[in-house]
Amino acid sequence: MVSARRTSLPVSALVAVVALMVALLPAGTASATPAPPAERQPAATARTVTLKPALQNVLKRVNKVRRNHGRKPLRVTHCLTKKVAQPWARHMADTGDFAHRDLSKVFKICPSLTMVGENIAAGQPTAKAVMKAWMGSKGHRRNILNKRYRKIGLGLARDADGRPYWVQNFGR
Repeated sequence: MVSARRTSLPVSALVAVVALMVALLPAGTASATPAPPAERQPAATARTVTLKPALQNVLKRVNKVRRNHGRKPLRVTHCLTKKVAQPWARHMADTGDFAHRDLSKVFKICPSLTMVGENIAAGQPTAKAVMKAWMGSKGHRRNILNKRYRKIGLGLARDADGRPYWVQNFGR
């Protein structure tokens, strides 16, 4: 279990940057008026994420335990699943290196996140078994039940001997 937060600039630095940007604008161009609708960019649409049946089962179990503890369900995201959790599960299965990733890199991969966490496991044969192991561990359980997380990415890969490597990445 591991978690991290994105650090932000001090307010004074942010105010200085905004003041500099306004000072550099040519005269008469500063405006708070939004662009007309025809000039606005379309809103980004969420990508559909298809999970393996075992990972669908993990998601169902995560959201059930969150609901039982008064937490909101987590939403699977493309970035956390396809760019973070699944590649990390594949890496661990390919190398046998059972370790947490450097979570500071997750902020670069999924830049909209402000907070991330990770649970990993290896060897549990089923979704039920891996969830039992995670819920039996204080730190892993804390990630699963963290009220501030809203998003999840899930990964599962098997090594050459069929040993499963599981990954949960959480985000806000």
